[in-house]
Order: sequence, then C-alpha cells, then structure tokens
Amino acid sequence: MSSRDEGGPVPDSRQPTRWRKSGRSGPGECVEVAQTDRHVYVRDSKTRDHTLRFDHERWLTFVKSL
Repeated sequence: MSSRDEGGPVPDSRQPTRWRKSGRSGPGECVEVAQTDRHVYVRDSKTRDHTLRFDHERWLTFVKSL
C-alpha cells in the first residue's frame, strides 16, 4: 500500500454508497463508516466532504487498539 492510500482524501467517484453511523456517537459527534472489498472509509457526518480511506489490515489494527 502506498502512503497515498493511508488515510488520504478520497475522490467522490471512489466512495462507497452504504454508510453506517456509529452507535456510540453522541449529539453532534457522529462518525460514519463504510467498506468495500479493498478499503474501509471513515467520515464525520457533519462534514462529509472529508473522507478517510484505510486498507482492512490497518483498520483492524486501529480497532483492536481501542
């Protein structure tokens, strides 16, 4: 994976269409997650124009660290 794919902005044409909102999000602090066969995408539901993209391995590492 190149460093470009590591949490970088994602053009609209590459974003997935099905997003899930975190059940732990509070009022005004919502995080949405979506995935494809190659990547996991994360965005703030208030500012959807900024999306982060991670490969599945890096996402799993992050989730396990919580």
